[in-house]
Amino acid sequence: MEAAKPILKTRPPISLMLLGLINLGILIAAISNPVWLMYLVLFDIFYYVMFCRYCCTIAINWQFMEVHYLNPWKESLKIEIADLAGIEYRKAYYDLFSGNSARFLSQYCFDRLILHFKDPNKHAVLVNINTLAFGLDKVFKLLASYNKKIVPYDMPLL
Repeated sequence: MEAAKPILKTRPPISLMLLGLINLGILIAAISNPVWLMYLVLFDIFYYVMFCRYCCTIAINWQFMEVHYLNPWKESLKIEIADLAGIEYRKAYYDLFSGNSARFLSQYCFDRLILHFKDPNKHAVLVNINTLAFGLDKVFKLLASYNKKIVPYDMPLL
């Protein structure tokens, strides 16, 4: 049976595209001076940890919300929408206009979702994500149309 086509699918974050462009620039510089290869390794480690470790896309169809991490070593999540009671969220440092964001780069560079389930025997799940800017807002609008409660972190959910 064919999988249901997603109603909404977010795009990969810009940080992943920037990583490729910056790596290309450093590799071109390394042609003239091989010491740039050392900078490439150090930069990649720092940039990955700060901006790319939770790069993902989110796909939502009528029944499921799927979080597909773009790194092969991170396992993707598939959550049944009917089981969700609500979602708490905290946006990353870049969302300066919201009262619900991390204010400093040192806190975290990714968004956080805390998924609460209707079944009291299931524990809440923390999901760290990094999608294209404003992609998360589209996800929230769609989930709100499913009558799911979506609130900022540090506010009571139920």
